[in-house]
Amino acid sequence: MPARTVSSPGPVPDPTHRDAHRNALGKAHAEAQGNTQTHAHDPGLDGLRGLAVVVVMVFHFEPHWLPGGFLGVDTFMVISGFLISRLLLAEWERSGTVSLRAFWGRRARRLLPALFLVLVAVAGAAAAWLPASQLPSLRLDGLAALTYVSNWHLISSHQSYAAVAATPSPLRHMWSLAIEEQYYVVWPLVVVACLAVRRRGRAVLGALCVVGAALSAVAMAVTYRAADPSRAYYGTDTRAQALLVGAGLAVLLHSRPLPTGRWLRVAAACALAGQAMLWAGASVRDGWLYRGGFLAYALTSAVLVTAAMAHGSAARLFSVRPARAIGRVSYGLYLWHWPVTVFLTPVRTGLGGPALLAARTGVTVAATLVSYVGLEQPVRQRRWSDRAIRRLAPASVVAVAAIFLLVALGSHPLPRYLRSRDVATAADRPSPVVRARKGPSTKVLAATVTATTASASTNASTKSSTTSTPPRPLPRTVVIEGDSVSDSLQDALAQELADRGISAVKSAVPGCGMITGSPLDPDGQPYVFGPACSKEIVERETKDIDTYAPDVVVWISSWEARNRAVDGHTAQLGSPAGDHEILGLMRDAVDRLSRHGARVVVVTLPTPYDTAEVTHPAGLIEAVPKMNHLLRRLSSDDPDRVGLVDLGQIACGPRSGDCPHERDGIQLRADGLHYSDAGSAWVAPRLTDALLTS
Repeated sequence: MPARTVSSPGPVPDPTHRDAHRNALGKAHAEAQGNTQTHAHDPGLDGLRGLAVVVVMVFHFEPHWLPGGFLGVDTFMVISGFLISRLLLAEWERSGTVSLRAFWGRRARRLLPALFLVLVAVAGAAAAWLPASQLPSLRLDGLAALTYVSNWHLISSHQSYAAVAATPSPLRHMWSLAIEEQYYVVWPLVVVACLAVRRRGRAVLGALCVVGAALSAVAMAVTYRAADPSRAYYGTDTRAQALLVGAGLAVLLHSRPLPTGRWLRVAAACALAGQAMLWAGASVRDGWLYRGGFLAYALTSAVLVTAAMAHGSAARLFSVRPARAIGRVSYGLYLWHWPVTVFLTPVRTGLGGPALLAARTGVTVAATLVSYVGLEQPVRQRRWSDRAIRRLAPASVVAVAAIFLLVALGSHPLPRYLRSRDVATAADRPSPVVRARKGPSTKVLAATVTATTASASTNASTKSSTTSTPPRPLPRTVVIEGDSVSDSLQDALAQELADRGISAVKSAVPGCGMITGSPLDPDGQPYVFGPACSKEIVERETKDIDTYAPDVVVWISSWEARNRAVDGHTAQLGSPAGDHEILGLMRDAVDRLSRHGARVVVVTLPTPYDTAEVTHPAGLIEAVPKMNHLLRRLSSDDPDRVGLVDLGQIACGPRSGDCPHERDGIQLRADGLHYSDAGSAWVAPRLTDALLTS
């Protein structure tokens, strides 16, 4: 009987099996002569892959639909661990050895062509659409993906505030492929070493799978940190448990009849129902997942793998034609869907809701099919000669690496306020004090003359007036506090103050706001830097006031435009109870900042907007006006200590409605929230006028 080739790729790559023999004891494997391999193929596993990749895609396209859809990747890891181990066991049983060169050659044929195409497409799209400041980091992401170390690259580079404020990397999903490839390199060596123990080799391998999965789960629990779970989430050692569960299943079922009967149907139904509940309700920040939850999910996936191969209702369910068709191209779907999500943004496409979802799905499917039919299948089916492939493979690696290096040429680094670590401190910054310039300044006189106009246009609590009022005495020292928005302004603002004879202290810290409590992300989970930042705020504000004894403290921050975790409960911005609690935290901050008599000037912000390169976290655009309302209340309730400046009036002008993105031909806010160098230079003198008269 001639061998039949069946493709069954997956988002986390897995082997394709072709088979000439299947018996009642399970799936046997046979290798044809020459260059052709024949292995068992299971339609049900294709369908299970299809379900898993749909879950992952929905999680990335519409996260609120399936917030736990990230677990679909673990299903693929279990399938991959199972199939790779089954293939190796069959080859050993058949020939008494494992051809590592042939194994790694098949993996290269399967994985590299599609990966190269995606990397080239991402590099081209990035060169066309991404700002130059994002290209250096993408270059490192591309080289990490090409060498299959993306997971360790993510861990070593640390998740910064830029991950919250800027566009995520179009190659971030490569972390799971990196773990798979590392497994493909190491695991065959382990299998061969264990099976070399002639009498009890398979038992040794099975015991290693059990112990290894348990140790991996323990490593995940030990390395997990609620403030930043990335080490536990991305580590090869911590995620090996799913692969080893699949490998252990392969050892258990090898040369044995597949289990059947009612108990398997019930177990499969319970496993599928449990996974569906997790897809709908779990969060990547749930601590219990890292304390055995991922291992439990892997075990339920092993049940589904078994049921998908057995003759029964589960196998029939997973073997339906649409699920099998999706499963056969699931590797490509996984590769393409995340870059498509990053590049096809609402601003860039002008679409939203179902239309945007349809566009992203359509582009993903089209790119996947072109890659599958035009590149992947010809390479796998050896339509190209082995000699040509051996020559093209290293040249392709060099070419892709060169493309990513060239893409970053002419780029410039991210602004400092986006490069900073999640929690920095004012002490980390060199020379935070900008000393006052000596001698009189005409800018001071100009500020005095325009006091009434500036006050009327920037302080929402001040009534219009056409008569001059005495300006406040000029401060000697001003401390600039706040988050990355403040940081994007503070260099130009401090220099402007110094030019007017006023010393300025730059104390803004990216990722940190002005009040305590931990800011919550759109899913209601604390940001990774939130708890540490909340603790630092009190120390930093107190130290600044004691050290510099300022006359004025400038408050510029967007982090108050979030719900907050306070003493174990959530203070919801915009609700009466939440506003009352957040306003209380703001008053506490004013008490700290004015403890030596300083006047606190709070700055309301213009509403952010999304750009072609940056989509802000869900809800931020709607939340900034709510934050501004609380800042106005803070000033009106305590006018003696708290002044108010409306930065929206400065940045947007007197017009109502949409804020223009440019003033005098300058794009003020580079990403719709933070100020560009040219924008901060434009804002600084106008903001200084307002601050000195507030």
